[in-house]
This record gives sequence, C-alpha cells and structure tokens, in this order.
Amino acid sequence: ARWDLATNCGGSLTKLGQESPASAAECFASQGQTIFDQDAIRYYRGKTSSGERGQITVNAARRPIFLPNDKGKLTIWRYPERSGLYALGADASLGSREISQRNKARDEDEEYGSDFSAAIVLDNRRRMVAEYRNRVIDPYDFAELLACLGTFYNSCLINVEGSSGNGNTAGYGVLSRLKKIYPNLWKWERLDQLGPDDRMDTTGWEPTSKAKPKMLSLVMRELRRGAGLITKEEQVSDHIEGTYDKRWPPLQIYSERLLNELNNYTDLGAKKGRHDDLVIALGMALLALEQVPLPADIPEFTPMTSVFAQKSNAIAKDTMMADEPWWESYNKEIWYNRHGHTEDSGNTPGWLMS
Repeated sequence: ARWDLATNCGGSLTKLGQESPASAAECFASQGQTIFDQDAIRYYRGKTSSGERGQITVNAARRPIFLPNDKGKLTIWRYPERSGLYALGADASLGSREISQRNKARDEDEEYGSDFSAAIVLDNRRRMVAEYRNRVIDPYDFAELLACLGTFYNSCLINVEGSSGNGNTAGYGVLSRLKKIYPNLWKWERLDQLGPDDRMDTTGWEPTSKAKPKMLSLVMRELRRGAGLITKEEQVSDHIEGTYDKRWPPLQIYSERLLNELNNYTDLGAKKGRHDDLVIALGMALLALEQVPLPADIPEFTPMTSVFAQKSNAIAKDTMMADEPWWESYNKEIWYNRHGHTEDSGNTPGWLMS
C-alpha cells in the first residue's frame, strides 16, 4: 500500500482509495459520489472542536447577546472582536418538519428529515467563528435571527441564497425581510434586461446552472487551499466563482457537522437522506468574504475598491468607533441613526421593538 500510495497515487490517500478502496466509504468515493477532496476533509477532522452551544437573543435593553444552552441551535467558536470584520452566509428552508410515525419524538437535530435553515460566520482571517442550524424556524423568523446574529458580529456582511430549487423559495422570503431591517447585504451586479449597457444591483445569490458549479468549485478550492493541497492550476480558473488572492489566510473549519455534509455531497447534491445546508452556507460566506477587507497586518494589504466592499467596510468601521464595545450600548436610537430607519414595525427588527 505504501508503494502504491507513493508511486501511483502521488501521495494522495483519496486517490489510493479510488484505486484500491478498502471500505464502503472509499468505494463510493471511487465512483465519484463525493465531490469534495477526502484528504482535505480528513485534514479538517483533526481540527474540529465542539465550540459553545447556545442561542442569540436580546437582553432587557434590546441588545444582542449570546446565552449558553446545551440544546441551542447556535454554536460559537469565537466571540466578536471589537476590530473584527466578518461575513455571514445563509441557506434558508421552509421551516417544515417531517415526523416519522414510528418516532414522533425525533430530535430536531436528527439528520434524516426535512432541510435545515443554516448559517455560517467567517472572520476575515477565514476562521469559522459561528454556525447555526435549525429545521423548524420559518423564513420570517430566520431573517430576524440573521439580522440579530449579523449585528452581534459587528454588523457583518450577510449573503443569502435566493432559491434552492425544488420549489424552495424560502431564501426570497428571508431576503425580503432582511432588506427592510438590515443594512449590510451582499450584492452583485448584473446586466439589466432593458439594455446591454444597463446594469442593476441584485441582493442575494442566485443558484443558476452556471453559478452553482462555480460556487461549489470555490468551496473545493478553499478546502484544498486550507489543507495545503492546492495546485497552481487551481488558484485562478474561469470555472470558479469569485476571485482569488494568494494573500488570503487559509480557511479554518471546526464543525464536525459541516464536514459530514461535505463528505456526503455529490455531483447531484446531498446524498439521499442527507443535507447540504451548511455546505451552501459556507459557499455564501466565502463569496461575501470577498467584499470584506483583508486584515491590516497582511503584507501588501490593499483596501478593496468595489462600491459594495466600501459600504460593508464603512458600516463595520462605524460600528467599531464607539468608546465601549458596541454591544454594551446598542439600542433602538443607535439602530435608527446608523441605518436610516424610522421607528416603524415594518423597517425595524422585531427584537428591537418594545
């Protein structure tokens, strides 16, 4: 096996499994059923940690806070830093729940069943700082939660998948609500149908037949790059969504659940009975991170110049200007002054309403 690994497989355990599968899992991988690099997944499995589970809520002064709770749907690995810049990616579900007649007491975290609404927060050092996963939250409440979580992480940039296909348009409902209550949403520029030279700004990511493979290729590349497996050919490719900067810090993943989803993702999506919600959320966060400035201590740091990146940076910088940590003094007046909203229930997060 060592000779085969060194001579025929280029040192890759994944390729060895494809050539000489020693287990059912390797057999499936050898048939191309898992699209993400198994060597990278194995690398990250050695980096996982449980984090701290709990829930994001607000205190009596309507300030976002984190409450530890062993059954909470939110896991945090790093609390927001005063100078931290973050990006949040989200994938929404309809909030329904399938209950087996044989097991009506099924745990809400059970893998088999309806899709989850999921979110992942990355900092601009590409470290996974938080993960949210819940299958029974509806799109309206999920939007409220994302606004609260995004505010908790220094009014970070939020990117939501608009539609997941198969009739799931929950993302549009989430975006519709977020547009009213949250100021810092990921946008992209596309050609307007009115004319070839006209462009329009679009909020939320659209999983078109061209965009989705490119987004998945972005996730593949960042996984391999974080694990030290990237090749020169992978660094720049027309088949990968977004841009590439060799100064980017390596991606750091700590979630076992995310790795399980990556391991069960095929060219047709999640394997039967499995889920891909966290995979999509990771892709959304990686795309959003491209509009977030690199850490200032990275050599040859150059601030991003796009309009959307400037807006995101300005909002985050404004958040960090306070003399005390922003979450200690957050209230409705600050929200209205910063985001230009009026005290109207349609344009104010529910958790800021008295």
